[in-house]
Amino acid sequence: MNQRLSECIAKLRHIARCDLLPTWWGCEGESASQQDLEPRSLDRDPPLLLWSRGRTPIYLKQSWTVPETWQGLSVAGATVRFKVAWWADWAAIAIDGTPVLEGDLFDRDCRLLLSEAAEPGQTWTFELNMKSPGHDEGALQTSMMLWEW
Repeated sequence: MNQRLSECIAKLRHIARCDLLPTWWGCEGESASQQDLEPRSLDRDPPLLLWSRGRTPIYLKQSWTVPETWQGLSVAGATVRFKVAWWADWAAIAIDGTPVLEGDLFDRDCRLLLSEAAEPGQTWTFELNMKSPGHDEGALQTSMMLWEW
């Protein structure tokens, strides 16, 4: 692929994505509760949100509000999706307290439609409950909002 085309693709991806990976709050362990939430840090390159191996549970939570503009573009009326990928034996996603998806190591990547016509100020709360594989650390690999105009 030529350099100019690669630069164009990178720019379009930058415009159409909002990375949520660095903004999760959470806690790990069997007795995890919402009162124990703290900011989670990212490890490695590319960034991953990691937690302990051995089927260790983790609870992650964050809220996200549709801005007036994104990268200089109005988002009113845009389609917005939540994209997430994990490395976990088990994962469950809830949006605004409603369970929407469960997966595992073999069903670990999804794009969930949030709105076909976004309105600035709309807010969603995302909750992820996961268990790491017995043989490896767990990882939240991707977490982002996707815009479609």
